[in-house]
Amino acid sequence: MAVGVTGHPDQEPVLDFAFREAALRHAGLRAVHAWTHPVATAPGEMQPLVYDVDGVGAEEARLLAESIAGRRENFPDVTLTERVVREHPAKALIDASAETDLVVIGAHTGMSAWLGLGATAHAVLHHARAPVIVVRH
Repeated sequence: MAVGVTGHPDQEPVLDFAFREAALRHAGLRAVHAWTHPVATAPGEMQPLVYDVDGVGAEEARLLAESIAGRRENFPDVTLTERVVREHPAKALIDASAETDLVVIGAHTGMSAWLGLGATAHAVLHHARAPVIVVRH
């Protein structure tokens, strides 16, 4: 199994679902976090023109580790693999779908629910090579 990890606090239901499902299936779980460039931490914050790719990658790996912290203890039977990649999240999850039997992704229930799924969820649903479960959060 694979789960897309954004690092946002509102994603807790997605991660909880993925870990519970992996435990029920006696399956390993790959937590996939993708990034493309530094993210603004405050509204109006300017993005750097030049940045340290390794430094940003290390920060993204820390974000993934923090997002799944505590779940190893709650689900000790789930073998967890962390994967941080520098590419679009949709591509990372579509690639992961070729190596797994199920992909779990999240979709917001706010305004995007009126408009349909976000771009990443839409792309994964249309191009994944394994079944996809969308967890609204």
